[in-house]
Amino acid sequence: SMPHLPKKDGELNVDERYLLPNLYAQGTSKYVRAFNCIQRSHQQIFETYTTVVLSGVMGAISFPICTAVSTFVYAVGRYQLSTGYAEAAEEGGDASKRYKYPLAKFMWYGFLCNVLLGMGSCGLIISGKKTVG
Repeated sequence: SMPHLPKKDGELNVDERYLLPNLYAQGTSKYVRAFNCIQRSHQQIFETYTTVVLSGVMGAISFPICTAVSTFVYAVGRYQLSTGYAEAAEEGGDASKRYKYPLAKFMWYGFLCNVLLGMGSCGLIISGKKTVG
């Protein structure tokens, strides 16, 4: 509908028709906090996995060993961070306990290293200093 015309009953604006889904539970009970801990863990996997894989593939062209190490660091850190989230959920949903395992924070270092290695490899390929094939 046009913005200057009145809406009919039941008619929605475009912005109202295509709202993003609410991925988290509302409330403050321990069950809601526990659900949100697990949900956040899953959401972080979706947010980082594709970047790690694609930059890892690109990085492996020029820096295979460094990329393998950084991907392994990401995987170990990701596992420990997910375990920390799961245990935090069991203990009442306090998400601040997600980094309880010492290697959990290394997920982010592995992620960053993969991105940098992938960008560096692309730079070498574009500049002609590395040939593919």
